[in-house]
Amino acid sequence: MNASHRLTPAQQKFYAENGYLLGLPPIYTREEMARINGVADRLVTRSFCDAEALKNVPLTEKALIISDCEGYEKELFTAELVPHLAKHDLLIEVHDFMDIEISSLIRQRFQGTHCIATIRSVDDITKAHTYSFTELEGFSLAQKRQLLAEGRPAIMEWLYMTPIQIQSDSKAAAVCALPT
Repeated sequence: MNASHRLTPAQQKFYAENGYLLGLPPIYTREEMARINGVADRLVTRSFCDAEALKNVPLTEKALIISDCEGYEKELFTAELVPHLAKHDLLIEVHDFMDIEISSLIRQRFQGTHCIATIRSVDDITKAHTYSFTELEGFSLAQKRQLLAEGRPAIMEWLYMTPIQIQSDSKAAAVCALPT
């Protein structure tokens, strides 16, 4: 498949000259990626989702829920919904710059059912100074900053949550098995 058909002429020229760099638009749609990865029959995407709609998605025994809903996560992941998600993994981008209480509230709601790891973004200046991809060789620091810039209003956080595993011994201890 020729992926370059999704790029503008300027992007195609840049891609041809420099190879893949961060910041280019997706080359494949999510549907194409699902087909390529053999999971098209398990991918569920919707244009709108509230807590009731998410509760009614026919999830299998184990699902990965990825959420980037620009501040709506506070309303989407209600306390009432949490028990329905207890056996599933979640990756939720939290938007505290829109409402500073979002990440604290999401952590509080899921702390009894999930192990929670925080993944933080890297600011644009730090990326320019520290990223050492071979594709960036030959670019000035200012050019690297421009190429790598996301222009986010704050350091972003994603909460990666996995179900707490209850041990079957007499202590019934909860174990968190998050990747390191």
